[in-house]
Amino acid sequence: MKKIFFITVAFSLIGCEISEEEIRDTTFADISIVPSSIEIDTQISNDNSGRVIITPSAEGTSLFYIDKGDGSPIDEINIGESIENFYSTGDYTITVTAESATGVQLSLTKEIFVLSTCTLDEIDNINSDTGPLLIDIKNAYNSLFTNLGGINSSPETNPKHDLNNTSCTVEKVSMNSGCSSFAGLLITFPNDYQISESSDVFSISIFSLEKNVEVSVFFIGSQNYELKQTVENLNQWETINFDLSPYNGETLKRVILYFDKGEPCDDSVYYFDHIELKS
Repeated sequence: MKKIFFITVAFSLIGCEISEEEIRDTTFADISIVPSSIEIDTQISNDNSGRVIITPSAEGTSLFYIDKGDGSPIDEINIGESIENFYSTGDYTITVTAESATGVQLSLTKEIFVLSTCTLDEIDNINSDTGPLLIDIKNAYNSLFTNLGGINSSPETNPKHDLNNTSCTVEKVSMNSGCSSFAGLLITFPNDYQISESSDVFSISIFSLEKNVEVSVFFIGSQNYELKQTVENLNQWETINFDLSPYNGETLKRVILYFDKGEPCDDSVYYFDHIELKS
């Protein structure tokens, strides 16, 4: 007959006592999870509807709070979700706050420009008998400018809308290779414009995508003179102003616009709009 023996072994910790509080210690559960790698993806519709899809992402999070920057209520969405919003034309700052499971938050902002509708220019005026000079390029089939020296120009869709220019249509200038180094664009007014204290600033908006451009304007009238300025901001509309106050009392019959006058033509493309004679 087989005998079964049961051996009882007792372990003891000599000189070491563990308190009840230590046995129940749960500090390991208090480790905070911090969100990281937060990003904001914005898809802005190009149909002038003002529609924007906002999709946040981050690591270590399950919840997002989205401040759309237009004064509307903050949205709360889960990871992987998006929201749709419709904006009026303008600049906005979107703020996304990611929250972890332990309640730690991390925020990120993103600047956007939204165009809800482009501007259809309808108030062009090149006749001094009916008011101040104002040229907004509105007719896609009829340019007011005469090409000189082998360059091309024509009304085109605005290449980039921003708050400086929301026009639907602007003038495109192509500096074709082989054109004259003194090629330009001529516009003749049906009546003379008089330069006065209330109209002695000639302004024009320029857009250059590729490089800085020197814009020269040759004024022809009771006196002839040429003024120059350089456009240094790329990929955005910039308005440059020419001070005509030294010529108050003189008249303008026509102007010639030059882009990098005297330089070899290299197929560069520029855009301009909003020509004004203002105070």
